[in-house]
Amino acid sequence: MERGGKKHLRIAGILEIAVGVISILAIQFLLQSDADGAAALTDKEAKGALAHLALLYGANGFKILAGLIGICLANKKSVLTVICGGLLFLAQLIGFLQVGDDIVQIVINIVLLVIPYYYLHNAVKNFKG
Repeated sequence: MERGGKKHLRIAGILEIAVGVISILAIQFLLQSDADGAAALTDKEAKGALAHLALLYGANGFKILAGLIGICLANKKSVLTVICGGLLFLAQLIGFLQVGDDIVQIVINIVLLVIPYYYLHNAVKNFKG
């Protein structure tokens, strides 16, 4: 018997991996482009920037890990994929709620919110059977 959501959970896993990798590459690109004309930071600003950078890398690393988990466990009834999907969706929802008035950022965050919802929806569908 075919598990419901199996194929779509794999697709969602691949999308999460792609978003994570693209985000990490974008961070690297932005860090390199800022290095040429970067202003000196105070110690407090540098620690804050490092903390934000670690958070960004950690969040995107989790997207990649969750994508791999979704792909690997698509054939099984797994609560782990449901938990990962919930965490992915919650993290992106928090990011969406922090967006200001910039319409471009709002649209981008709406699109980025669809991907973890797609993952979560199919993880739940796969878990139910």
